[in-house]
Amino acid sequence: MVKAMVRAVLRSDLYRLHMTGTGAALPRASDKVEGILGQTEQVPATQGSLSLLRNRFFDGAVFDPNAPNR
Repeated sequence: MVKAMVRAVLRSDLYRLHMTGTGAALPRASDKVEGILGQTEQVPATQGSLSLLRNRFFDGAVFDPNAPNR
């Protein structure tokens, strides 16, 4: 049930639909774990690369959209 709620709110499919053809570099993956990056990292994109900014949460929690109940 939680996973369905996450999918209803985090609509990466809509982002891709509307950004395709604009020349924007799109991430290769539609989902990513939040709260694990302690520093900015470069990752491959559909065109070139993207910078994923630091996203560590103050309480050390991690959010995995593929396992939202953890």
